[in-house]
Amino acid sequence: MYTNLNNPANYQLQDFGQFGFRVLDSSSMVVDGETYRTLYVLDDAVVSATSAKADDLVSKALLAGTLLHGLFSAPSVTSGKVLAYMAGRLTAQEILDLYKAYVLANGGTLELESETLSKLQALGTDDYADASLVLMPSGYKTSVLFSERPMDTDGQIAFSRASTATRVDASGLVEKVRENILLYSEDYTQAVWTSLSTATLSSTTTITPEGTTNAVRVTATAGPQDLRQVRTITNGAPYTNSAYIRRVSGTGNVSIIDVNGTELVITPTSEWRRFSITSTATSTTGWLYVRVDVSGDVIEVSGC
Repeated sequence: MYTNLNNPANYQLQDFGQFGFRVLDSSSMVVDGETYRTLYVLDDAVVSATSAKADDLVSKALLAGTLLHGLFSAPSVTSGKVLAYMAGRLTAQEILDLYKAYVLANGGTLELESETLSKLQALGTDDYADASLVLMPSGYKTSVLFSERPMDTDGQIAFSRASTATRVDASGLVEKVRENILLYSEDYTQAVWTSLSTATLSSTTTITPEGTTNAVRVTATAGPQDLRQVRTITNGAPYTNSAYIRRVSGTGNVSIIDVNGTELVITPTSEWRRFSITSTATSTTGWLYVRVDVSGDVIEVSGC
């Protein structure tokens, strides 16, 4: 049910600065493009909603009388009842905050944030609200571009190519897009990893920085032992080896190895951190190693 309260004498509008509200329950449809400043729980409820600051509500049990302030989209109620005060037009920064949270939640990468903000400011919030599609391809993952509007599967543009990827950067120059040359970079059960790795590889339920559980646990049963993959590369070209790594147990050295086999000792902690090393290839054989030096030490790796 939707009630329009565009009455300047209405105390709710004056207090919250809103443009109306929706009463949400389990039968309510999610309305694409609408955002909400305040959620007020009328009856004990289980609520899900996307937050611009990435502190999303996921099947959150809330007691009647709970009042949440923020910037929410796509609220849904599986039980109970919630009063959701509409936000009206968003600022360009608020749109970008929602977009960033959306892209990262879907395992994507966001680049050129300041340029995207400038383009959103130039577009204007009214034109943004009236548009059915807004696409400034700064958010992406393999074979998918994320549109700024709508922020759902209808705005995920799938594509494929048979040539080298290029794009126009912020200076108007054509540049080659970074390419991950590793095979199955998020699936460590594949033979490209298991046939070469000397460490013991196992699955883990640890949540990765991308919000998935597809990391690999690397256990050294002797020292040193590796998680490894070898690829054919271009001699004389620069390559970056990069991965999220966290220590599970042990205190021995952990290293990443560049494409030429040079070792860089790193200092992982119990928290995820991305480590990288960049070198110019001196041959056509490229190495990706993460090395654990001491038998019994355990690390977890994601996003190679």
